[in-house]
Amino acid sequence: MIASELESKGLVCELGACSDEVKTVHTISIDEPDQERAIEIVEGSDSDGAAVRCPGCNSLRVEFPAKPRASALISALNAVAEVVVPVSEKSFYCDNCTNYW
Repeated sequence: MIASELESKGLVCELGACSDEVKTVHTISIDEPDQERAIEIVEGSDSDGAAVRCPGCNSLRVEFPAKPRASALISALNAVAEVVVPVSEKSFYCDNCTNYW
C-alpha cells in the first residue's frame, strides 16, 4: 500500500522481505536522493491506519509480533512468573524508542 503510494508520486521502489521463525519484515528500498521525499510522503499520507506507529515516539520502525528483548535467564524467570501471575502479552515493539505496547 505504501509502495504504490510512493510509486504514484514518481518514486522508484524495490520491495523486499526477510523472514525468520517469529516474523517477516517487509522492506521498501528507495534511491538515496529520493529518501527524504519518500519520508515526507509517508509521514503525510492518509493510509487508513495501514502503517502502525509507536504511540511513544510516532516512529514507523515497529515490529509485530514483539520479540523478547531479554537474556535467556530473565526470559525463563518471566515465564515462571507468568504462570503464577499471568501478564497480558504485548504485541508491538518500537525499534526506535524500545517501547512495548
